[in-house]
Amino acid sequence: MWKSSVLIAFISSKKTFASLIFVLIAQYGFSQSDLFPSPQKLLSSIENDRFRSNALCLRNGKKTTWDKLELLSPSSIDSFFVVFSTDSVFWNFRSAKVEYTVCFPNDFGLLKGLDRPELQAEFADSIKCHAHFSAMPQIDTAAIDTFWLLHGIQYNTLRGISVLKKSDSTAICRSDMPIESALNSLNDTLTCNGIYNLRLVLHQYGNKRDTLSTGLPGFIKATGAYAWPKWYGIDENGIIALLQHPYWGFTHMLYLRLITQNGEKFWLGDLHTYIPTHNIANLYGSYKQKKGAERLIIK
Repeated sequence: MWKSSVLIAFISSKKTFASLIFVLIAQYGFSQSDLFPSPQKLLSSIENDRFRSNALCLRNGKKTTWDKLELLSPSSIDSFFVVFSTDSVFWNFRSAKVEYTVCFPNDFGLLKGLDRPELQAEFADSIKCHAHFSAMPQIDTAAIDTFWLLHGIQYNTLRGISVLKKSDSTAICRSDMPIESALNSLNDTLTCNGIYNLRLVLHQYGNKRDTLSTGLPGFIKATGAYAWPKWYGIDENGIIALLQHPYWGFTHMLYLRLITQNGEKFWLGDLHTYIPTHNIANLYGSYKQKKGAERLIIK
């Protein structure tokens, strides 16, 4: 069985971007979550012709053919580590004193063997599976002192944010503080469920849209983004949130507004998925209310 893993991160800044390189070291006998690649995942991925056409295979530093890897099994791998950067992934492992390296673009679609429209359709199915909402009990609306924690900054605009009570430093989850509650729910669904239902508009390839009903906890569960880096901006209309996968080079972008319709309040969320992280700067600044047009304009 795989039993443990070690993650080392090296970070350097250039202009407004952070160039991130993640190194995952996993010796044989160690465990990995679904976030991390594994020898089993590697060996299954190389069977895909699309993956092979976009990847390079090395044996002891020299280019080799894929059939050399086909002869290996996960049980024959002695050690394994992965290097992630913003645009590339390197899988390195050793078997019987021979070192193999597979390098390929940091594109989640290559690993999954799916194009972006197929990934989005799969994501929509996942949202439907987690489409549930549990109502919160009625909350006292008396005034309360709070403080906003701002930690980290990304793309020179968006911040990591959480909102706590000054009295006991617990997370805000109140019907009279919807923005604060939504932020805390996106950060940790156990502290708050977002108070209101979420009507999610999933913008897909070719201007296709699906509208799905769920709650903020269901949305986070479907994305798997519990521990992902999250970046927020707040304006007079609502919240912009970037959910950035910690290793694979993509980000989900959610624009969240509180709407009242026929006496019912709900969150309206415009969601754009699988945006390449290296191409996300300045994508989130334009909002237009126009019939037939996307509410959130991606440049």
